[in-house]
Amino acid sequence: MSTSLDDTIGYDFNEETYLSISFDLMMLTPFTLTKLTYSPLQTKDDHSLSIAALRICFNPLEKQLYLISCGNEKSIIFQILSSEPCQFTRTSYAVEKQKFHDLNIDNTNSTINIISQDRMIRTYSIKDGKRLRQFIGSLNEDGHLLKMDTDRNGNLIAVSCTDICVYIWDLNTSECVGFIYGHVEVVADLKFTSC
Repeated sequence: MSTSLDDTIGYDFNEETYLSISFDLMMLTPFTLTKLTYSPLQTKDDHSLSIAALRICFNPLEKQLYLISCGNEKSIIFQILSSEPCQFTRTSYAVEKQKFHDLNIDNTNSTINIISQDRMIRTYSIKDGKRLRQFIGSLNEDGHLLKMDTDRNGNLIAVSCTDICVYIWDLNTSECVGFIYGHVEVVADLKFTSC
């Protein structure tokens, strides 16, 4: 089991329970932390190749906690946490023709944005896994997209590409509103801030 912080995400349920999910290659292991005791909920092996990205979100309209993962076998798996028994159950999945590299959740917790090896930015519904839109995420035809982040309002998405540029896109219009270049190597990660 991986113990790297890069491979672990967490979610606060309430004052007494914290959910932590560790992933290593193809395995997901959710843990609950109650009164300083970790207890494994289950081990998931839904992906047949390594897991590229994993996120947890709570959708307040549906009152559901979702676990969303994408793997190098070109699939996205959507799961919800059920209470009896307490475990994640797959609700839907999506498959594309290219490997996925990163995913994030929009500010409403109702859609995800995902980037893939074919330089596409795709948006999927968390509720049913349906693709809502897609567009090319770089101006150059070389390379592929590596990392991404959306701004706090959910209007802009920044993506790093192996062409050593960072592209900023308007998610509403799919237009490139800017790009940044000047790095000597690829941009390994990026984040919007509220400075």
